[in-house]
Amino acid sequence: MTYTTPLRSFLIFACLLFCINRPNVCGQAPQSPFRHFIIEKLTSGVFAAIHHVGGYAICNAGIIDLGDATMVIDPFLSPAAAEELKRAAVELTGKPVKFVVNTHYHSDHIRGNQAFQDATIISTEKTYELIRKLGVEEIDEDRKNAALRLESWREKKVDAKDEFAVQEQLGMIGYYEGIVQSLPDIRLTLPKVTFNRSLSIHGSERSVEIIDMGEGHTASDAVVLIDSEHILFAGDLLFVNTQPWMMDGNPENWFRILDRIVDMKPEVIIPGHGPVSNTEAIAPMKSYMRTVLDAASKLAASPSKEIKCPPPYDRWMLSFFYTPNVLGLSKKKGKQEPGSIKRQ
Repeated sequence: MTYTTPLRSFLIFACLLFCINRPNVCGQAPQSPFRHFIIEKLTSGVFAAIHHVGGYAICNAGIIDLGDATMVIDPFLSPAAAEELKRAAVELTGKPVKFVVNTHYHSDHIRGNQAFQDATIISTEKTYELIRKLGVEEIDEDRKNAALRLESWREKKVDAKDEFAVQEQLGMIGYYEGIVQSLPDIRLTLPKVTFNRSLSIHGSERSVEIIDMGEGHTASDAVVLIDSEHILFAGDLLFVNTQPWMMDGNPENWFRILDRIVDMKPEVIIPGHGPVSNTEAIAPMKSYMRTVLDAASKLAASPSKEIKCPPPYDRWMLSFFYTPNVLGLSKKKGKQEPGSIKRQ
């Protein structure tokens, strides 16, 4: 991905993905003694670690007991949260973490790698290159600006009766607190094993397939499929009740990827952000994306058009993603046509 100047001020939000936690589709009540996430048991030996609003996890993670080894998926933004995730994995499976999967390069999914340096960290080849090229730049950006932005969000006045606004502020404060807390000791930790197309790992109790779905949310997005139990860890290819960032990949291909996920027939899907769900969550996601693309086309044709997020998306978490998504995609559309798009 190449960062474009008009969107630079939004980049620090790209990993700011959090959710309001709810019971999952398997009927498990969210329970966890952990500070940064709640554990949801999906089946014997398979768990989702769902970000807790105000915590430092930011994204959702997975824990899989393979029988003779333990796998973790997407070890969070903060190494402190990742250390807690590692402890949870050992407590739940009775063995240390041997494998870690990064589904894509965004910092909320990879900065916790440093807590798992004894494990084999896995990503697609493209994701490895993106982490290597952009990871240090993003850390430098946070060193310059994260503390000031944390104070700004702490001082922001919100209506205490507006639960949505309160949750959004808590999420932003947790995001920046996690970054600021980690900066003195943060180290970019790269994957050790890369693959193209797919990689299968066979344990004594279950096998998983890590599949590169191609260019969707980013230039390379992987999912982790436990086919025997119809469970899919989707990374940021799926958001639930949360607006996705659409500027780092290929939205048109993203639609095809979502259709491909439906064809896999998973009964449980763990999104990158939002509560544990299933394929019914894909239609609202696609509807949001179509709304953004339609608004971007209209803005490209009429640059003075007002950008306003319509319901119900204005009450989805990360509600402020709508405007940069529309602006950025309209600019891309404008580049395909004579003339230029006036920035609003």
